[in-house]
Amino acid sequence: MRTKRRCSRGARGARYACLIAAALPFGVAWGDWEAVSDVEMGVEGNDNPRLGQRSDLQDPDAPPDEDHTAVRMFTDARVQLANVGPRGNVYLQPRARLDTYADEADDDLQRDDLYLDSNASYDWTRTSAGLRANLARESILSTELLEAEILDPDGVIVDPIDTESGRLVLLDEHRNRVLIAPYADFTVSERSDVTLEASHLDISYTGPEVSGRTDFTDTRLALGVARSIDDRTRAEARLIASNYEADLTQNETDTVGVEGTFRRTLNEAWSFFLSTGLQRSEFRFVDADGELVDNASTDYTLNIGFRKRTVQSTLNLDIQRLLTPNAVGFLTERNQLRVFYRHRMTERLTGGFAFRYTDTGVLDDPTGFERDYTRLDLDLEWAFTPTWSLNVGLGAIDQKFTGDREDGSATLFSMGVVYRGLSRQDAGGLPRRDAAP
Repeated sequence: MRTKRRCSRGARGARYACLIAAALPFGVAWGDWEAVSDVEMGVEGNDNPRLGQRSDLQDPDAPPDEDHTAVRMFTDARVQLANVGPRGNVYLQPRARLDTYADEADDDLQRDDLYLDSNASYDWTRTSAGLRANLARESILSTELLEAEILDPDGVIVDPIDTESGRLVLLDEHRNRVLIAPYADFTVSERSDVTLEASHLDISYTGPEVSGRTDFTDTRLALGVARSIDDRTRAEARLIASNYEADLTQNETDTVGVEGTFRRTLNEAWSFFLSTGLQRSEFRFVDADGELVDNASTDYTLNIGFRKRTVQSTLNLDIQRLLTPNAVGFLTERNQLRVFYRHRMTERLTGGFAFRYTDTGVLDDPTGFERDYTRLDLDLEWAFTPTWSLNVGLGAIDQKFTGDREDGSATLFSMGVVYRGLSRQDAGGLPRRDAAP
């Protein structure tokens, strides 16, 4: 039996928080708190919304759904609540994504996604502590098709771990996600400190279980030592331990590893970081024949990133090899390239693009699962007032699997109107989504 209650409290909390935030007036500020709204409303056309996958699991011989253009009206609204003080900061971001389709045949594609992201930190004389939390209730369409855009390129609200399987079936289900990640940092000397980090990720789905999509939990601990070599360079070494458990495959994976990180500010515009590590995973699971498999694997991780920040432009470039928990029921090896770029062409016109290529395979390949996913999004935004803009977007998605799963590709076109509230800290505080610090 699927456990349906593990994330009910988190999902309920996200719904209530989003409803409260929706009632807040745009750009309200009270006391030390500030609320800045970001709302986009528009129309989108998608020429292959299911990427050619069959949506009826009761008839395995049924052909994939015919490609057709689906038109939807959508609303994407979020409010960033911020309290920035001399010793501590608190950020809360409720978000809701709602849409409706023109054709009744596409009713199963409708989304009612609710999120609550938070990030809090506090500094003492020689110690600092913080907590990052992410609660979400998402439709299957949102969870299985990765976004190319980076929600917050400056990292105040961090993108959650990607756990998609790519299966576009039972689209009227939802995924509940709870991610809690506390940390503490202890200053040892003027240039050195010790960091203790932990995280717990809990993923569950509503409705019946589906082969290749399962509930799971992932718990991680990390102990690191960091040193500032000079004003522009910092290095860190970490020990990592994690436990992954998936319900459908009865998989339990224990991982230990080491990781080193090097960060350097190159000049006023550019910064660079390099992270690499080695991880040893011991896993036990039940295969398709009901046999218990007990094995181990050693894998490396790599993350190379460049950042550019100027008055006119923002650039994030990441080349990654990650070992991440996944809803397919196993840890996955993820090779990924991500590019995010925005440029302010004139005072009123801003353009940009987001690109993501992801090659995902199962650790030590016990199932033969492999997925290639590519997404490109282009957008152009014209501001006719300081807060209101018109937006035009063009996107493309391509997905390929090994085995008997259906490949698919789609083209998207959207246009809409955007409201972005003005922050009293725009001049030097909280970064706006379309601006560089």
